[in-house]
Amino acid sequence: MAEADPIGVTVDAVLDWAWLNAAITAAGDRRTQALTPTASVEAGAHPGPGHADVSQPPSGRRREEARDESGLCDWGGPDPGTAQAYTVVPEEVESVEQTGSGGARTTGLPVPAWLGRPPPPAASVLPDRLELARLLRRLRHFGPAPDSVVLDEDATAKHAAFTDLIVPVLNPARERWFELALVVDGSASIGPWRRLLAEFTRLVGGHGTFRSVRTWTLDTESAGAAVLRTPFGTVSPNAAPVGPAGRRIVMVISDGVGPAWSDPRTSAMLASWAGQCPVVFLNLLPRRWWDRSRIPVTPVVFRGHGVGPGRRSSFRLRHTTRWLRPSERIAIPVIGLHPDGLRPGDAADAAAGRWSEFSRWTRMITDDRGREFANPAWVLDPRPSVRGAEPVVVPAEDERTPRARLAEFRAGASPAAVELLGKLAAAPISLATMRVVQSTVLEAEDPAFAAEVFLSGLLVESAERDEHERGEHAEYDLDESVRETLLTAMSRRSALEVYFRVAEFVHDRLGHAEFDFQDLLTAREPATVGLIGPRSRSLARVGATLLYRLGPDYQHRASRLEARAGGPLLRRRDLVHRWTLRMGDWIRARPIVLDDLILVQDTAGNLVGLDPLTGLARWPTVAGGSTRCAPVLTPGTVWTGTESGMVCRYDLAGGQAMSPPVEVGIGAVVALAPIGARDVLATTLDGGVALVGGADGRVRARPADGPGAPVGVCAREGWGAVLDRTGRARAWHLDRDPETPSWEVELSGAAHGAPMADDALVYVPLATRGITALRWDTGDIAWSTELAGGVVTAPEPAAGRVLAATSDGFVYALDGASGEVVWRSVDVPQPELRVTAVGALVHVAGAGGGIRTYDADTGRRLAEIRSDSGVFVAGGSYGQLVLAGLDGTVTVLEGPLVVD
Repeated sequence: MAEADPIGVTVDAVLDWAWLNAAITAAGDRRTQALTPTASVEAGAHPGPGHADVSQPPSGRRREEARDESGLCDWGGPDPGTAQAYTVVPEEVESVEQTGSGGARTTGLPVPAWLGRPPPPAASVLPDRLELARLLRRLRHFGPAPDSVVLDEDATAKHAAFTDLIVPVLNPARERWFELALVVDGSASIGPWRRLLAEFTRLVGGHGTFRSVRTWTLDTESAGAAVLRTPFGTVSPNAAPVGPAGRRIVMVISDGVGPAWSDPRTSAMLASWAGQCPVVFLNLLPRRWWDRSRIPVTPVVFRGHGVGPGRRSSFRLRHTTRWLRPSERIAIPVIGLHPDGLRPGDAADAAAGRWSEFSRWTRMITDDRGREFANPAWVLDPRPSVRGAEPVVVPAEDERTPRARLAEFRAGASPAAVELLGKLAAAPISLATMRVVQSTVLEAEDPAFAAEVFLSGLLVESAERDEHERGEHAEYDLDESVRETLLTAMSRRSALEVYFRVAEFVHDRLGHAEFDFQDLLTAREPATVGLIGPRSRSLARVGATLLYRLGPDYQHRASRLEARAGGPLLRRRDLVHRWTLRMGDWIRARPIVLDDLILVQDTAGNLVGLDPLTGLARWPTVAGGSTRCAPVLTPGTVWTGTESGMVCRYDLAGGQAMSPPVEVGIGAVVALAPIGARDVLATTLDGGVALVGGADGRVRARPADGPGAPVGVCAREGWGAVLDRTGRARAWHLDRDPETPSWEVELSGAAHGAPMADDALVYVPLATRGITALRWDTGDIAWSTELAGGVVTAPEPAAGRVLAATSDGFVYALDGASGEVVWRSVDVPQPELRVTAVGALVHVAGAGGGIRTYDADTGRRLAEIRSDSGVFVAGGSYGQLVLAGLDGTVTVLEGPLVVD
């Protein structure tokens, strides 16, 4: 367009062209980056996320720039600006498909087909919403607004007709007269009613009856006066609910069981409210349980006087004729909501059903004819001189046995509450699971019956209760004798139905199932139960109880589940970055983590002892040259090897060289292995093997000095073994004859990873075969396990198992004695996939980036952390992760998982 008509090019056209060109260029760059093959990294191109740049030293600090005049690196401390972006993949996101035996992630609990589909949960637990809305319309009164006016058009027209002057005639505007102040008890016993109260608040707030609806919380949990709080938790003045104009209706909603209701200062606060505006107390308990409440109830008769803001009411005690004025006594109406024991009064109120007593109160507060209304009331004395003179009887401490409480509850509670308690014996108990049992098993979700169970005295705080779980998810428990009695009265089918419904709810809330109860119940050989978190521990404990009751065939399965329920606890937490430090060059070895020190060495030979808490260097040192092998420890000593064939040793406390470097071969030192308290076994690229140590750190013996290309070395007390790339393994009894191999085995298959060993076996990884275990004393093959893809990194012996990652992206756990596959999980195929065992957890990482964490017993993936480049992982105390990135950074994180 510019070439055809240069004069017609406008500024808007130029701006449109610039924006379009930038958008197309950015899209093309993204597409090019997405289509760039991995081989471009090897060719020297800039690597994308997930690839380590192996063509250039780490960015930000080159080897030459990092050294001072003495030749040491300039360690100024942690550099937060160089930190990688480590982020946790949410549990709901399945970034990698998980399949395979044992390692498959259970995303939900299989529910038996005979259970069928559960009924949908109740859309609302607020009973008779339409009836309540109709009753609220009785309170829709209008009155003159104190601060607004409206134009009276008719009066203005008449005035203009008579006076020939147009003067606007203004009248007070009319507005809704009443305001509502909801004061809701905040004690734990109100838990079953939370959802109902939230729906009640939403209904009255959006109904249009009240000019405004405000909410306060009354803290009655502790002894002493009740504390009034705003919805934000801040303390509010006691007079706040009344308001300045006296037009508010104060509705106090509680069960009256909190200790603060016995304090005279609490009753004095309510008396001051009732002296200025209408107050009503909505008791959530059934009427037959009002004697357990701390609110004394007296039968009275109310009568109103006047209308509007000057309205006052008086009362008299039932069966008396003397009317008491507010200056003498104050009576606060007490109305019930529980379906049992309602006393509607007359036919007009009886038609309101669950809201019959609420109906009588609305007629009483709006009556202008002086009629009398009989109703229970909380009678208070407003006079300060005698405030608190009438003591409130505090219920004595319950000393009954659990069985006696159960018998009394069965005799006095509603049938629905008794049935609910019986069902809860087959499930972990919380307010949330109560609702699940009501809606899916009993098909009648009513908080009134849950409140009866909650206040029965049979529930105690669970020993497994998580301190972070509050509200409806706080867990409770039954006494063992009570649970046994209730389960005895249930059929097996009914108990399993309740358990599966609650388990399905718990697992849906977690996003996955931490154990498979259906598998334990029906499988011939059930899968191993792995680590269990705090939210599933009580579920596992109840499941073990049900399995025990199924007979002797299930005893072993029940004991395994019970052991896990009482065993190590898996906790999840936020990922926290502590510090990051950049080394002078790439890092190609796993850090060594001690209680008070972290040792890291890069390929340039920089060896640094870091403080685990701050990341500050306690001591730095530079080895005799660049290195390709990982440092090793003996008591008080750090050993390193260089590419020039030298072995160096340093004092662990200060990093000083303990002796001059020792030459062990012509080629680079490939690997080191500690032997005993003072020696190491070293192997070099030219095939040399040397035993170094003693008091002077010299070469004590040369077991081999010949052709070969070793990939690693391993040792135990008195023995050492070397593995060549061709699959040849040799071992020496270093205490008897260190010069002659005790045995030599030629294995079929190349080797790229170092061997590992325990006291009995040497585990040899083969790049095309899998893992072969050789006996230390004879070199005989103890077992050999074929693993598709082969193993190119060192295996990890841990707790009687051998952990290994294959080149095709699978993680295996093999039995250390037999080589049988215990579990297998799918990981991310990438170069140099390595396995690190830390207690009950297994971390898997490679050169492509990311860390995946598995349960060491089952192979279930527990967490995943994204990273920009590959890392070496080491574990610290209490879930700490020490990550040595291939880009030269060292980072310490508080990991997302902790096993207590």
